[in-house]
Amino acid sequence: MSCPVHPWWPNRREDCPFCERPENFLSGGQFYELTPGATIPLGNPTPSPRAVDKWICRRVADFPGARVPTGGEVAACSMCRAPIVFNPARTVDGPKVCMQCARIQPLPIDS
Repeated sequence: MSCPVHPWWPNRREDCPFCERPENFLSGGQFYELTPGATIPLGNPTPSPRAVDKWICRRVADFPGARVPTGGEVAACSMCRAPIVFNPARTVDGPKVCMQCARIQPLPIDS
């Protein structure tokens, strides 16, 4: 079922009270355990609770005008080699993977 407020978007919005099941959304800067049928939030512990399987990043092409945001750095997705943006202030020891390779449909960025 799509959201009555955002029917044209393929995904639900995290900040929309009408979108169903907001617990399925992933937020940046957080750790999650992705299991079949469930996403378990682990918060933002420092250091990470265990080895990180994937550092999920947004592709450069997903940003408005394909412009890298202030403070972001560019790397290549370790799976498809597409240019992705990451936060260099974070130190996560794991392969950087784009949202598409992680099977996550990125939500539009509001400008």
